[in-house]
Amino acid sequence: MAHTGHERWQALTLPFVRVEDHRDAVSGEHRQWFITRASADPGRPAERLLIVLDGNVSAPCAAQMALLRLDRAAVEPVTPCWVVGVGYPGVDFYDLGRRSADFLPDWPEGTSATQGEGGRAAAFARYLDEQLLPELEVRNGQPFGEVAVYGHSYGGLFTLYKLLFSPGRTDAFFAISPSLWWANGWVLDQLPLARHSAAGKSVFLGIGREEKAKGTDSPERIALHAQRDLQARFSRLAVSLEGLIGADTRLQTEIFPNEDHGSVVYPSLTRAVRWAMRKQPHDSLRGAH
Repeated sequence: MAHTGHERWQALTLPFVRVEDHRDAVSGEHRQWFITRASADPGRPAERLLIVLDGNVSAPCAAQMALLRLDRAAVEPVTPCWVVGVGYPGVDFYDLGRRSADFLPDWPEGTSATQGEGGRAAAFARYLDEQLLPELEVRNGQPFGEVAVYGHSYGGLFTLYKLLFSPGRTDAFFAISPSLWWANGWVLDQLPLARHSAAGKSVFLGIGREEKAKGTDSPERIALHAQRDLQARFSRLAVSLEGLIGADTRLQTEIFPNEDHGSVVYPSLTRAVRWAMRKQPHDSLRGAH
């Protein structure tokens, strides 16, 4: 019998990804953690932690990338790491409502709420810093030397929000195709905060070259692309950050050829995994190429 995209398939269980339900001690909400230890010696504490947002989709891919790199350790030295996705129970890919609530900031004052929606990004940032990170470090047996957060789309917007408002112990921020159009580009107006918040951090910005209108698109989609103007806003983001940060902030920008808003996730994840497993402990983003 032919299967359609709406039919339910049996869930895939990956032996190298441990899926756990976690209750938020503050809000009582439940999230899922997708945990992989990329280490030849599982009993040895890892040096780094890579937190991957939209974990239902992205964590299994990142885990496979990390374990494949581990297999190459004999010819390309790597550093053990944990790859931990944060997602939601009861969904195959995305929980649109939950991710909006977690990734979006409060709606800015003075901006009409009819133009969009706001969320609880500040609370989600605290959840990562005060619940997820301490719990994982207890399991690891020691604090992680470096921590990275990877986010795409709304998750990319959250990654920038965390960099600017709540960097905490996060050392590297991978903001991929961030939703810069949200609240009419609000986050771009907050970039001066990076002068201080980004000090000593590594920042990776990425976007797909094909994230733009095509001649075959419907008039409605063409109008949406024009309204969001993502490519121009991304250029403003990269240029503005370059002019604001100091010499101790490591910034890398990459435009991925032939990738659109969905497909850019996969090549950009390799950059985050390479960073997490690079041999040099203080080598910025060099291992992300």
